[in-house]
Order: sequence, then structure tokens, then C-alpha cells
Amino acid sequence: MTRESTNKNYLPPFITQGPIYFDPAETEHPLFRYDDRCTGIIAIYTSRKLNTDYIGNVTLDGAKIHHCFFLHPVDANMPDDQDILCIPVRGRVGYNSSHTLVLSTFRDAEGNITEDMTLHVRGVNYANFQKDPRTIHEDNVALNAARESFVLLKNFESVLPMPPKETLNIFGSGYANFRTHSFHNEVIGRSTPTLEEAIEKSSFQLNEELDRFFHIPSDRTPDRMIFNHARNLSEYGIMIISRPSLRGRDVRPIPGEYYLTQEEDALLRMICHIFPKTIVILNTAYPIHLEWMKKYDVKALLYAGLPGQAGPEALLDILSGKECPSGKLTDTWCYNFDDYPASANFYRGDPINPEDDTWIETCYEEGIYTGYRYFSTFTNKEDCVAYPFGFGLSYTAFTISPIFFNPINRVLLVNVKNVGKVAGKETVEVYATFPGTIQSHPTKQLIAFQKTNEILPEESEEVAIRIPLRNLSTFVSAQNAWFLESGTYQFFVGNSIQNLLPAGDFTNEEPRLIKQMVYHLTPSGSYRVLNPGTNETISGDHTRILSEDTAFKVKINLQRENLLMANMVAASRPEIKDHNIQWEDVLKTPTLISSFVDQMTEEELIDFLIALKPQETLTKRNHVLSLPENKRLGIPSFKLCPGNNGITNNFPTVCMPSALNLAQTFNRSLMEEVGYCIGLEAYRADIHMLEDTSLNVHRIPLSGSNVDSLSEDPYVTGIMLMYKIRGLHRANIKSCIGHVLCANSETCLGSRIVLADERTIRELYLRPYDILFREEKPDAILASNTILNHHMCGSYRILLEGVLRKELGFNGFVLTGTNDVSIQGVNSLMAGVSTVITDNDKQYRLLKSEIETAIRAGSLSIQILRILVKRMLLSLK
Repeated sequence: MTRESTNKNYLPPFITQGPIYFDPAETEHPLFRYDDRCTGIIAIYTSRKLNTDYIGNVTLDGAKIHHCFFLHPVDANMPDDQDILCIPVRGRVGYNSSHTLVLSTFRDAEGNITEDMTLHVRGVNYANFQKDPRTIHEDNVALNAARESFVLLKNFESVLPMPPKETLNIFGSGYANFRTHSFHNEVIGRSTPTLEEAIEKSSFQLNEELDRFFHIPSDRTPDRMIFNHARNLSEYGIMIISRPSLRGRDVRPIPGEYYLTQEEDALLRMICHIFPKTIVILNTAYPIHLEWMKKYDVKALLYAGLPGQAGPEALLDILSGKECPSGKLTDTWCYNFDDYPASANFYRGDPINPEDDTWIETCYEEGIYTGYRYFSTFTNKEDCVAYPFGFGLSYTAFTISPIFFNPINRVLLVNVKNVGKVAGKETVEVYATFPGTIQSHPTKQLIAFQKTNEILPEESEEVAIRIPLRNLSTFVSAQNAWFLESGTYQFFVGNSIQNLLPAGDFTNEEPRLIKQMVYHLTPSGSYRVLNPGTNETISGDHTRILSEDTAFKVKINLQRENLLMANMVAASRPEIKDHNIQWEDVLKTPTLISSFVDQMTEEELIDFLIALKPQETLTKRNHVLSLPENKRLGIPSFKLCPGNNGITNNFPTVCMPSALNLAQTFNRSLMEEVGYCIGLEAYRADIHMLEDTSLNVHRIPLSGSNVDSLSEDPYVTGIMLMYKIRGLHRANIKSCIGHVLCANSETCLGSRIVLADERTIRELYLRPYDILFREEKPDAILASNTILNHHMCGSYRILLEGVLRKELGFNGFVLTGTNDVSIQGVNSLMAGVSTVITDNDKQYRLLKSEIETAIRAGSLSIQILRILVKRMLLSLK
């Protein structure tokens, strides 16, 4: 028999400090990275061990809250006897509202009924975040970026735009769970209205009965009476399908992630049956299964992605026709996951706990044939494509006509005419067919693009596009060089890979060496990659979870890797410690940097080489990484912060659309302005460097990190990020990009082995870096925990010092995480890493001790440390 606790020495069962604040715009709670049920919740720590198999009574303003659950994440900073009660309150707590939460009849570990607790919950009040006149421009840019990022995929019988003052019948959990930004970044948007609030400010009317039904997120199908009433109000039925971004794992091809759930399918079927004009809005961080588009009579399909703080307002502007959609897909959307060439080499299992020491080996058998390069080359696969790369509809219509191509300077002149009835923007896409005299190629490859200005009906804009020879080169592994093949290059122009016109040709008489490379990223293992000229197929046999013995051998080999930096030090210099050069002197006279660093003691140098990751709690993250200041030499504490689509720093800031959304604008000048606005926010927050968008090319649509990178195409990836970094630099903010290299999966971070041939690495995964380093060099790069061909990227000297720095011209500094101090750590420093980020005090002390030991043993010289610190200081000054 249980008994009520009367022991007055007991702590209250839960820990609280003042009122609990809830942000209705925050979909995923920080705990989501441990459990994907943690969406729209408040989390309360237990103060003592409770019986977590039993959920007591939880009420909000007297109404019982169902589906509460306990969570006990594995976290070094959390006591073993402490748990977290997760309470779903989305749809129950609005902005600037006050509520009473009562927790009763819980039980402790001994079976005692705990005392009742009354807590106060408040919805955040955005009125407290008064608009700073300096931020009006940033908020307007966020709105424009959101508008241009939406991609209209289907619009049968011109169902969209909707008439003004139409009643919106909105169905699905996506109504209350409309997601605006990537969970990876956790930006607190300065002004992020819910979809309901945005509708209230629009010309549309809201079906209040459906609002009440779906106010608490649900995909249940309402009864027929509710449907009939909705049909009487409007012939439009709108379903919002929403999916979050993920952290630490990839999307699985299961219902609720890649596939629709049974509830979603049943609801969509009923909407299509009742409403003659059904619209589906995909508020998803990734492409999802689309076979239902063949089965149901969906009249319009709109991809909203994760559109940032202005997403709800921008969505209504698109639906109403206030804005004309102009976004284009930067990925190929198939009907089924198995149609993607990399699907055979993709881990589909349940999430893996990093503590389990599980190692996955993934073979890139598809080679260079990812996305549209595959589907346009293997013609029997074109029917698998639902919506091709570069595709996006508009409310108007354009003709794209090549006017003239000059083969001498390779300049293409194109006329774009608006032949529709409303103003709009169009993207001109240029593709090339390579001669194939040296090796096989995809049928067509994107080599240039340009977005027009807004064009009025019956007006035109001429677009001139120059095609650099570098964009026409191919990497020949046998000669370790980039070549321009002999033969004729044919050019095509249009507005998607499947809608092109011939635009001219260019003939190269003899093979031409474009660039000779020195270093090899040697593949390991024996396997063949996909080739249209042979009968090779993708088997998937080389992708596997390694046995404990094999994983142990890989780990040992990584530890033994010879990473001595023989070529890093040109000539040693004597130590100079008696000069009194201050940091402000270096800022005035940069040539003093070598003498300045020579003054630094061994301990001071080591302090700059190790960074301690900001400590965080399970419910609130601290994202600002501070490099240690040096008061003796006047060096300030440089601050680094994630800044993909806003400043991730636990205070309200502008929240831009996700990186994937931004790429879909294909608007270079807009991308630069986005970078500039984020940079201004960082400057005002005293942040020196932002960890920016990832340069990872999308190998497969279900990678958990795809939303924070840009495209399946390396040219789009490199060009769009180049303009964003240009904007950051305009705002006097440094940029750090990641994640080098082939970080195409979130599952098994740190124990993920990638097997790829050198042409694939060079033409797909390194190509964006080549573009970026030639045009707008970033100040730092973040090495990934990927093990590329059995070399840990964060301690792979050939990659970091050879390929990136000497071949591609990178001149900033490199950061990496420890992953496993026994593997990276000192080896990373010897490979050219200037900053190793440790996760906790224990790792920090261990790595510092290992560096000191290596110096004493003579395997790590002081001169190498000076070079690493010099690189970092030069990049941050």
C-alpha cells in the first residue's frame, strides 16, 4: 500500500525556480536530441528519485494534460538519480498568457505519494522584445528571403493563389506545429508569430471550429459534421504536413518521418474526398515520400521547408498572391526512397547511441551519380522523379530564349520574358554536356545560374552569363589532375534539368591541363563505382556495421597514423621572449605577428590550442565558444557562435530561413544580404566569428543535417555560400564553415567510415571548397569526425595541410572536436588543426597533459605550436 509522504525533510518532488516560460514558436525542445517526443513541451527536473513508471496527475488551469512522460538522457552533467518530466503544452499556452500547472499524485522510488506542487507557466511576451530601429532591415530581409524560398511544386487548374478574404480550412498537426527553423541551430526568433497569429493579421478568415480541433497538434480525422461545415465555408481544404530537422541521427524511412502515418494518410484522403480544391503544404526539413500524390487528387503542392521567423507571414503572402513564388528545388525529389542511388548504402536502422562504440562503414558506390546527375543519365530512372532539380512553378509564365553564345569568351546572352499576367522572378539555369573523350560523365551538369529581377507582364530582361573553363573541367584520377577534355561541349538553358533548350556549343581541340594536383586522397578497399558505360550496379554489399574486432583494428590504425608535419615548418627561428609587442601593435602593423607569437610561452600557446566547449544543461544550451584571453599581451577573448540562420545565443535575434530554404531562392544578392544581416546581429552581440552553413553536398535526402546545408549540386552549394560569407565579411564578422569532409550522415558521428573514390571526392564533395576558396575565403573551417578512407578528417594531414591549404589555397585556421582524445587531440595539432574543442574539463586536462608530454618527448615542437597560433590570430584579427 502506498502512503502519502509526511516527512517535512523531503525536498519538493520537482525543481523549479520562478515561473516557467514557454515559447509557442519553439517546436522542438532541446531535449528533442534525446527523444523525438520532446516537441512543444516544458521540462521539469525531479529533485529526488521518483517512480518513473507511474505518471501522476498533471493539469493546466484545471484541464488534465495527457501524454506526459519521464526522460532520463545519458548526460555527464546530470545526476544518476535525476529525471525530467516532459509535459506537452503546445496549443494550450499562447503568447503573453498566464497559467496554473498542478502536479499531483506522483510517487517516489519507495512508493510514497509525493506532495502536490503548483507551478506558474507563462507564454513569452514578445512585446518585451521591443523592435530596435536598427533591426527593421534585418526583419524585412528575413521576410523577403522566406517568400523567395517557397517552391510551388504543383498548381493544377491555377488553384493558387486563393481569393482574398477566403476562409482557410486548415487540417493536421502542422497547423499548431508549424516549424520555422532548424532544430540544429535553436535560434530564438525576435519576432516569430504562430500561424494562427499570422492568419489573424491577414485578409483571410480562419475556420475557428478547425482551429479548436487542431489547436492541440493532432492528425486525427474530424467527424463528418465538421467536414461538412468546413465545406460550406470554402471549397479549399489545406493540409499541413510537418517534419522537424534532427540532430545526431538521420531520418528513417518509416511512418512519421519519411512516410506518412496512417492518421495523416486517412486525413488527407478525406480532405481530397470532401474539397474540390485540396492544397498540401510541406513544412518539412527534407523531402518526403510522395506516392500519395499519385493516389489522391491534390490540386496544389507547396514546399515551405523551414522558412524562418517570417515563415507564417510569407506563407500567407504566397497563398494570397501578394507574392509570386519563385523558389527552385536544389534537390531531386523522388516518389520513393529506394529510387535514390545511395539508398542501398544507407543505414536504415534505429538511432545508435554514441556511447555504444558502434562503427558504420558506408561505401559511396554511386560515385559522382547523385541526384539529378543520376536520374538524367540513367534514362530508365526518370519516371522515378516526382519533381526534378531546379524545378519550381510560378503564378506567371516565362519564356527563356538564348540570344547569342560567344564561344571565345564563353558568354551566353539569354532573354527572359514574362508572358503571364503578374510580376515575378525567374531563374536561368545553364547546363553542359561534356564530350566524354577522357571518361564518362552525367548527361548534363549545372555550370551556371542567374536569377532575374522582378519582371512585369509583357516585359523582358536580358541575362548575360559567363562560363569559366574551371566549370567545364573533370578530375582524372590516374593523372591526379583537372583536365578540359577535347571535343565539343554543348550548352543548354532553361528553368529546370527537365526543361531545357540548346544554347550553343564550345569546341576544345586538344586536352588541356587545368590544374595539376599533388596530393592523393587514396581510396581504401576494393569496390567499383557506378558507371553508365559499364554494367556495374549498386550492390550495397560494402556498407556494414563493423564487428567489434574490425572496429578495434580501425581505431588502432587511426591512433598509429604518422602525422608528423615535416613540411609545415620552413625554417626554425630562435625564441624571442623579451619583446614587449602588444596585440594592438599587431593590429596596426600585421607584419609583427611572427615576433608577437614568438613572445608567447609554452603554456600560453597551449591555452590557445585547446578550447573548452560551453557547458550546457539538458533544457538550455550555451553556444558561445570563447577562446582564452591573454591579458599580458592584450589579446581579447574571441567569441565564436553558431550562425547558420541566426545567432544561436539564447537571446532574441533575427531568424532567417534554413540554409536549404535560402539556397532555393537561387538569389545571390539576397543571400549576401542575409549574411550581412546575420553579421550585423553578431557584431552587436560582440561575437567575432560565426560557424556558418555547412558545405556538405546532399548525397541522400534523409541525412539529418541536410537542412543546414544547401544542395545536391556542388556548384550551387559553393556559389550560394560564397555570397553569404561575403555578406558576413561586409559586417566585419569572420566565418567558419564545416564540415570537412563527406559528413553526409548524422548517425554514428565519430565512428562513421566513408569509402569513396578520389574522383567522387574531388568532383562532388571538395568542389564547393574549391569555388569558395577562389572567390571568398572563409576564415576558418571545421573538420568533421568522418573517417574518410580510414583517415580521421580532423587529423588527416594530407587533407588539411595538403589538399585544402596547398592545393586549394585555404589560408585560415582549422578547428575540430576531440571526438576521442586518444584518436585526435595531439594528432590533430600535428595535422594542422589550430583549435581542438574539448567537451568537458576532464578532456581539457587530458589533452593539455598529452600536448605537454609530446613536447617533452620531442614529437611536437614549439615551432609547430607557434605556426598554429599564428594562423588563428591572423584569421581573427
